[in-house]
Amino acid sequence: MSQKEAAPALVATTIPPLEITVDKAALDIKQTVLTELAKVTSINTPQEAEEVGELLKALKGLLDYVEESRKKIKKPFDDACKKIQSTVKEFTAEIENEDNRMRNLLAEYVSKQQEKQVEEVRSQGEVISSTSTGAGITTADVHKYEITDLKKAYEASPGLFDIVPRHAEIMAAIKSGAEIPFIKSWTEKSVRVSNK
Repeated sequence: MSQKEAAPALVATTIPPLEITVDKAALDIKQTVLTELAKVTSINTPQEAEEVGELLKALKGLLDYVEESRKKIKKPFDDACKKIQSTVKEFTAEIENEDNRMRNLLAEYVSKQQEKQVEEVRSQGEVISSTSTGAGITTADVHKYEITDLKKAYEASPGLFDIVPRHAEIMAAIKSGAEIPFIKSWTEKSVRVSNK
């Protein structure tokens, strides 16, 4: 069964459509206070300052009341979001651990294969003559070589070499946050697993 045909991995109780309205008393207080404040263009007496202070207290009280209401409405949704995150994290922890372990094993395998290829190149020789002594025994003169300074040999004759990076070591350095000269790193979405 494909993922499109399968039931969802997570199932939640349905949240009914949310409707939020503002209480009429709160609307009236807001309108009254804002109308009175709009009349103020300057403050010239202690009495005017006191009246404005009272209006500002009313506004502050209204803001506090609205914030308290907002928190009460929002809390169940915040709790639901935390529950969703917790459930997903608990469910996927082992999967992610195994995914990471398998990726590391694959990276090690690829690195070993690349190192083998390099070793094979280093140890390969070319037969220039061979003679048989009978009884299935053959002797041969074989060209061999040893690279005494890989960097200098490469600089002198780059066409004779394939550069094979050590993938596992490079990835470990990148994951640790190291900046590697002449190596650019970035993050991409990768690995698609099909259950077909």
